[in-house]
Order: sequence, then C-alpha cells, then structure tokens
Amino acid sequence: MHSIITLKTKLLCVFVIGIIFTTYVFNRNTGASSQKDRGKIFQIGFDKCGTVTLAEFFRKNGIAAVHRDNGKLAESIYQNHLQNKPLLNQEYLKYILFTDMEKIDMQQPLNIGMMLFKELDQQYPGSKFILNTRDKTAWLKSRALSRSTANSTLLTRTAIRQNKTEQQVLLQWAEEWDKHHQAVLEYFKDRPNDLIVFNIEKDPPQKLVDFFKKSYKLNPKLYLHLNRTADKVQK
Repeated sequence: MHSIITLKTKLLCVFVIGIIFTTYVFNRNTGASSQKDRGKIFQIGFDKCGTVTLAEFFRKNGIAAVHRDNGKLAESIYQNHLQNKPLLNQEYLKYILFTDMEKIDMQQPLNIGMMLFKELDQQYPGSKFILNTRDKTAWLKSRALSRSTANSTLLTRTAIRQNKTEQQVLLQWAEEWDKHHQAVLEYFKDRPNDLIVFNIEKDPPQKLVDFFKKSYKLNPKLYLHLNRTADKVQK
C-alpha cells in the first residue's frame, strides 16, 4: 500500500513539474517586452514543406504566429511592395513568426518568401529566417497532388491557367525551387546566425531549439508533423 501511494505521489510531482515548466516557457516566450525586442521570424521556404507544422510548433511555445491568413498576408505584403510602403501592415506587426506567405492558386501566383525575402531582411533588421526544405522530388509530388478545389489538383489548375502542359508546370516549379534555394543561400552565406536551413524530412526539432536558444526557449516535444498531403490523398 505504501509503495502504491509513493508511486502516485511521484507521478503527481512529475505532472506538476511538467505543468510548471510548460507555463514558464510559455510566459518567457510571450512576454511583451521579450517578443517586441527580438525581431521577426520569416519562413521563406516553399509551401508543402511543413509550414503548418512550423507555425503550430512556435505557437505552442507561446510565440505569436500568423499563418497565411487565407492569402491576405501575401496579398498585403505584395501590394505594399508595389506602393513602396513598409511590407507589413499594422495589423500584422503584433506577430513574430510569419509562415506560408503565399497565394499560389491564382493567375499570378504570389510567393513572398521567394520574391521579397531580401526586402523583409532590409526592412526588419534583426529578424531570423527559416528556409524550410525537403527532397525536391517529394515536394513536387506533394504540391502536384494538393487539392486546389474538390475536383482538381493545383497542378491541373495551374497548367490550365498558364496554358501549359502539366510536365511544363512541374519543370517550372523545379526551376523556381533551385533558383530560390541558391539565392537564399548566397544572400545569407556570411550570416549563419540569421538563417536556418531546416529539412522537415531529416532534421530534428532540436535544430530549431538550438538555433533560437538565445531568443526563445523552445520545447522540442511540442513539434508534431501536421497537414501532410499524402495523408489527405489516402483518405
């Protein structure tokens, strides 16, 4: 009987300590002054590369994040760029992490990470950048299979819009992938503290924890793979 009570007491202590630690991490990361003074975090890799996973990981760690906002995030940034205004609207300044700054299912696709990462760096000094990546062939397959509507894939609709074959669209996407990765790596080649290349298929969350440890205390256990295209296709 005594051993059972002792075991229950130990389990309760572990549970309480876990809650206290999680609350401490959340409060440390959400402090108004702490987040305000640490710069922004921009995810500048492509869609279908763990953007939802990254957004939720940081959110669960208490970091204010905006993910896509139904395409309005990309649209507003692009319009501000055209008008020579600060890229981030006032409504978005409260956020630290910006993910999925894209609106690709349209006549003129927008990919802010690809188009304007240099301007984001120049306008928001002290910011950090995440080049989320994966195997290119796997990415092409995932993007091609992603649903644009209930009846068609993004690949099919893009081919129709651009009056190209699906193979031509895939070649175009592959070229954009290569050029963007090369451009980002070249731009940040002498700034290893400002860019993290994160392979969602190979890298552990500890890599993110270590990269951001000077600014945020992240709990790697809160990292979960979400929104996988393959899972959706199989359902």
